[in-house]
Amino acid sequence: MNLQPIDPRQYQSIDLDRLVIYAVGTIALQNVDLSYENIIVAAYKIFPDKFALLGFPDFPDSQRVFKSIWRAATDKRRLWLGGKVRQGFKLTEKGMEVFNETKAMISSPTYAKPQRTTRQLRKKQLLIEVLKSPIYSKYRGTQFEFITESELCFMLQGTLDSSRELLHNNLLLLITYAEELNMMDLVEFLSWIDTEYDLFFKTKL
Repeated sequence: MNLQPIDPRQYQSIDLDRLVIYAVGTIALQNVDLSYENIIVAAYKIFPDKFALLGFPDFPDSQRVFKSIWRAATDKRRLWLGGKVRQGFKLTEKGMEVFNETKAMISSPTYAKPQRTTRQLRKKQLLIEVLKSPIYSKYRGTQFEFITESELCFMLQGTLDSSRELLHNNLLLLITYAEELNMMDLVEFLSWIDTEYDLFFKTKL
């Protein structure tokens, strides 16, 4: 209950997953149990601008917090958290590093959004192409059964004859780009592709 909100200007350009890790680290230092419920409340109280329920600013959006926890605990490229919802969580060594990095970003008066470089603009353009792709439109419309492998390959800058390993590497790059640019809806979509088409990517031509 002693947690105070941080000025939104200090964290607007920081992605949701890192903000959740900051909330976890903050209550861990206060010896508060890292239960799923406590993390939800902490994230909301510290960052209400990011974790309030849409249309109901006096209540936390538990689903938004859950998605960040899930990515932090299950994404093999991260593993910032250990544990499960029923058992509670703990910060891993990598998670503590992310907590300290995020703390420095929030505390620094000079921290701001990185300048857009040519490379960043290229990443943005690739992600815009994903947003415009037929497969993304079908995903948003829950028309999963109408998604074709040809559309999947096209979105991943390839064809049905392309190496499945190459296509999968392109997918992982897109996920990384979406995370860097804080496009979490795209991260969720691309992660769904990674899981849903796991067998497709593992099949050798």
